[in-house]
Amino acid sequence: MGDQGRQARAKTQEEEMIITLNDAEMRLAAYVGRKRHLCSRANGIVDKQCGDQDKFQIDIDGCMGEIALCKHLNIYPDLDAKPVGQSTDRGDCEYRGLTIDVKTTRYKTGRLPCALWKNNMVDVYVLMIADGSPSLRCAGWAYASELKRQENIKDLGRGELYIMDQNQLTDIQYLI
Repeated sequence: MGDQGRQARAKTQEEEMIITLNDAEMRLAAYVGRKRHLCSRANGIVDKQCGDQDKFQIDIDGCMGEIALCKHLNIYPDLDAKPVGQSTDRGDCEYRGLTIDVKTTRYKTGRLPCALWKNNMVDVYVLMIADGSPSLRCAGWAYASELKRQENIKDLGRGELYIMDQNQLTDIQYLI
């Protein structure tokens, strides 16, 4: 997809999709996030957290992003707490035959990341922005083939990743 087509479909931040979780969905995200965190540690997966937030918060935010996107797409999220490795990571949900990996950040201007080692079992990456409230903003999405390009490799201080800025992402309405 060319830059011109992407720009024509871009929305301003004020117009972007906001999805609000209810109390039950928030409790579910907290429960599953904690379970995933504990399961990963018990199975030897190293916690690479660099910030000073609660040790469970990254996993809880991730679950919130997954639940919010699935709510918007009217599909049920994968709530499993099993650890996934590089060769078995199949993303977070499936929609219309596409495997989706949801990335959630608390940075308002956060970027869509993908590890260089990620396998090719994911079709689409979606960026969700959390702020500690029940409302999350869907910043957009990209096909794996768009994200995983040489020109998108950047080092943000902790090693190289594929990275796309929010203005490079496609609005979620074009996934539906």
